[in-house]
Amino acid sequence: MLTPVIAYFVALYSLASFATNGLGLTQAQGASLQSILSAAQMIGRPTWGLCLDKGGRINMSIVCYLIVGISSLAIWLPAKSYGVLILFAVVQGATSGTVWNAAAPLTAQMVGVQDLGSALSVFWLTLFVPALVGQPLAILLLNYSTNHQGRTGPAAYYNSIGFCGAIGIAASFFLLGAKRYQQGNWKILSKT
Repeated sequence: MLTPVIAYFVALYSLASFATNGLGLTQAQGASLQSILSAAQMIGRPTWGLCLDKGGRINMSIVCYLIVGISSLAIWLPAKSYGVLILFAVVQGATSGTVWNAAAPLTAQMVGVQDLGSALSVFWLTLFVPALVGQPLAILLLNYSTNHQGRTGPAAYYNSIGFCGAIGIAASFFLLGAKRYQQGNWKILSKT
């Protein structure tokens, strides 16, 4: 559950920079992309909350984090225009913040309601680590791309975008382990 926070912050804080420094779009377009991503969360978070209830908390979290990772790799990575970045901002905004509304129900499902307070306290205390290092890691990858690999323009951001996508996909695979622990088998489609 901690890894999606890294992908969340990388996309949230790197998208505008990618648009302006990578693609040469205006500052207004970069700012609007960040606003669109944030606005899409208003629709995505309650929608995914409903999906968590209907399709199973772990199942829908796995699907959500797969969308986060795949959209980073399939939409953001090859993006060369403002329109494609708007699509990515909507998809990413609607899915990436799900960690915030999935944390409590998933934790309750894993440890039970009696230990929920303690488990969530530990979760929120440890959450600062990925929140603290997510964007600095993306900046380190950007600097490595420009200084050591000699990349410029959108190619300079490829390592950071790939990192964001890989983290989203990794989060879904980590949740497969939680699903196995919770239901005692590897049946992916069963709702627990």
